[in-house]
Amino acid sequence: MAAMSCVCSSIRFARRARALTLLAAFCVGFGGFVAVPSASADYPQPGFAPKAWEFDLDYRQPQRVVLRAPNGETEAYWYLAYTVTNDTEQERTFLPDIVLVTRTGEVLAANDNIPMGVFEAIRRRTPGLPLVAPQEVFGRLLIGEDRARSSVAIWREPLRDMGTFQIFVAGLSGDVETIESSDGTPMVGDDGETLLVRKTKRLGFRVLGDGIDTGPDSIKQEVDEWVMR
Repeated sequence: MAAMSCVCSSIRFARRARALTLLAAFCVGFGGFVAVPSASADYPQPGFAPKAWEFDLDYRQPQRVVLRAPNGETEAYWYLAYTVTNDTEQERTFLPDIVLVTRTGEVLAANDNIPMGVFEAIRRRTPGLPLVAPQEVFGRLLIGEDRARSSVAIWREPLRDMGTFQIFVAGLSGDVETIESSDGTPMVGDDGETLLVRKTKRLGFRVLGDGIDTGPDSIKQEVDEWVMR
């Protein structure tokens, strides 16, 4: 089966991982923010008023789906179906960058080598939502609710007992901050690029039980907020 790929996610994910590792090592404060790459971190909060454009995000509760692989074995996946609407004053490029952070701190990029059959199975499970394949989401997002794009972020199940987990959705806002050292100079990563944090939607969930039977009452949402990450 053909595999889905998230065009820019692996590059951005690697860059962010290096940046967060550097910040954790030096524990540097920047403009009142401190970045700590763990599932239980207190993430820096953006200002009360938006500094730049923002897309509207609507999403359904994450779900677990179990499918049979070509070798006959079953494989479990988690997914987040979502809709993004451009209510800004102009058309803009939508480049979703979505990761799942497990309770152990593992960071997983969405749609990383996921078989197309998994997406098709999820699309059949959500008949009321016109999902497009993740690789088709990239591009210009036109203005208005009737031009909204709906897609899905998918991960292979990382833990049998999911417990608590977080999902971070970047690409929804133009609010970006430069990370500065204590003397006010911009920090630079090992690739020579200036380190940045973006306004990102943080969603937190708790799975009640062992995560095997994930009905409507087995997943509780605990967090829905904007953070700088």
